[in-house]
Amino acid sequence: MNGPIPDLIEIGGVMFELSPSVRTLNRAVVIIDWSNLSMSLRRIKIAGIVNSTFVSFNRLFRIIVPKGCTILEKYFVVRNRCGGAKAFIERIEKIGLRVICPWEKLQKGVKADDEMIRQLIEKSVCEDGANVVILVSGDGHFIGILEKLIRENNIRVIVACFSESTHMFYMSNDHIEFINLFYRAKEIVCEIDRRIRSRRIAKKITYKRRKKPIFQGKVRRR
Repeated sequence: MNGPIPDLIEIGGVMFELSPSVRTLNRAVVIIDWSNLSMSLRRIKIAGIVNSTFVSFNRLFRIIVPKGCTILEKYFVVRNRCGGAKAFIERIEKIGLRVICPWEKLQKGVKADDEMIRQLIEKSVCEDGANVVILVSGDGHFIGILEKLIRENNIRVIVACFSESTHMFYMSNDHIEFINLFYRAKEIVCEIDRRIRSRRIAKKITYKRRKKPIFQGKVRRR
C-alpha cells in the first residue's frame, strides 16, 4: 500500500471511515548514512570506548525503531562498493537492508550520498506515505528537508547518532527525537570473534616470515 492513508475506504461498494488509530498508523522508513556512522565509530574506537567497529544492525534497530512501527524500507547509503567493502556490502544485503550507492559526483561541492539521502527522505514521505523518518546520521545537510517535511506533512522524525558527531540542531529541536548512541555503544558494537582475530594475526605473521623468491636464472662467475 503506497501513498498516504485515505480517510475513507470502499469495501463491497460501501464506504467506511477509518478510525483515527488506523489513519495515524506508524509507517517508518530507516535511512543509515554509513559514511557518518562509520566515522563516529572510528572516533569512539580511538578513544578506547569500544574495541571494534563491527555493528550489530539487529540490536541497532531494536534501539532506534519505536514499538508499533511498520518498517516500509531500510536504506543503507554507502559511497562505493569497491575495494575491501565488497564483502561487507554483501553481508548488509543478506540481512535485508537495501544498499544505495550513488556513483555520480554532483557539482557545487555537494556529496552524492548526501543528495541521495535527501531524495530518499522526500520520496519516502511524499510518495511512499511514510509518517516516521528514522535517520541514522548526525550530518547537518538534512536539516532543510526535515524542517520542510515536519512543517508541511507533520511527520515524526527520529535522529540516532553519537552526540560528539551530531549537529546541534538535532539535539536542541523540540520537533525531533534524538537518540544518543554514545551510551548504547557497547550494545551496538560487536566484538570480533576470537577465531577471526586469530586468523588475521596468523596471516600477518606468515606474511612477515614469507621468504623471498629463489632466483632461477644463471649466475655469472667472475
